[in-house]
Amino acid sequence: MARDDAAILARIRQALAEPKRLLLPVAWRTGQRPDKLVLAALCQSRTIGVQLHGRAHPHRPDEDVSFQLCLDEPDETWPVARIDWRPVSPHTNRMPDAFRGTTVWDSGLHPFEENAVHGLTAMKAKNLPVCRPLLPEPASYADALAAVSATLNIVNANALPVPPWSPRLFP
Repeated sequence: MARDDAAILARIRQALAEPKRLLLPVAWRTGQRPDKLVLAALCQSRTIGVQLHGRAHPHRPDEDVSFQLCLDEPDETWPVARIDWRPVSPHTNRMPDAFRGTTVWDSGLHPFEENAVHGLTAMKAKNLPVCRPLLPEPASYADALAAVSATLNIVNANALPVPPWSPRLFP
């Protein structure tokens, strides 16, 4: 059976627009690599299966944290939108559109609509390739969670725990 991209995009649009509540408690855990922390939280919504995925680094307190909203489909999970808070490297937009060649140096938002115009395959294969500055720049982890709440429409995002950061003794 052929994939119905228009129907999936409509469900993604609905997942983003609909208010969601994280099913708590959730915890950060070590990912497949010891230098990654991951978080996966189911979101309660009226009609759509949605998850929030988090990524952080144990030895980088208050930097390089990402939160991505994903739509759960029966055969696949699709990225919806992502916030990158204080990334360690800039994001340069390479897609052929109005953002091509622009670089986001600070925190960024990978918005759904700007990525959806490139189609589901590009959204997934290129990891939501279009990025815009996240304004205002979140000054703290709490501010980053407030941006997650407002941008991804998650009413209780502020309840997410702080990653278990521990600074390196040696650089």
